[in-house]
Amino acid sequence: CKAFTELPTPDSKKSIQTLNEMLTSLSRFVAKSAQHALPLFKLLRKEAAFEWTEECEQALQHLKKVLSEPPVLSRPDEEEVLYLYLAVASEAVSATLIRETTEGQKPICFTSKALQGPENRYQLIEKVALALVNAARRLRHYFLGHTIVVRTDQPIKSLLDRPDMAGKMLKWSLKLSEFDIHYESRKVLKAQVLANFVAEMTHPATPTDGADKWTIFVNGASSPTGAGARFI
Repeated sequence: CKAFTELPTPDSKKSIQTLNEMLTSLSRFVAKSAQHALPLFKLLRKEAAFEWTEECEQALQHLKKVLSEPPVLSRPDEEEVLYLYLAVASEAVSATLIRETTEGQKPICFTSKALQGPENRYQLIEKVALALVNAARRLRHYFLGHTIVVRTDQPIKSLLDRPDMAGKMLKWSLKLSEFDIHYESRKVLKAQVLANFVAEMTHPATPTDGADKWTIFVNGASSPTGAGARFI
């Protein structure tokens, strides 16, 4: 962590790659690391020219601040029931695995994933499911050795249990079926480091500004026995 906090301001894509590699190894200490590091990740795109902006500087300083006082991660007992919280942002999904102890809630690990390509167009509930799938992949050893209780207000269990699943949802359901996963309503996170994780979890309403409304023109071709329509 100290090496990261002492990094100079990047001045090239190569230095951003070095920063990214360090952050990847430290991401388990940082809630929503992919979300906070997005301005830095975008500089790595092939079509992007290197330009260190104020947004990049703010992202780097935030990550340095978090890693200057990293949370103490807890180690679960054998076969202990663990709890997973999921978070969705516009361009990233995240999860935090915690344990409930007599001393309060303790973080075990944080995971985060920047959305790519078609993932950005997923519906909210699909992004929540993706956050779970990503957590199961990254924290597989915990999922195999423990019962995992997913605390969410989104009906992802009913989505993953639908008999008519196909495509990615069927693939995700099969991946998750090897684990002992249960679901319950989200509860309040009491520890401050965990409360910070869900502070931005409120999902914005879908905008309805009318920008995507369509106007359909018809020629009146209808009769008492039927009607038809054609789109061009």
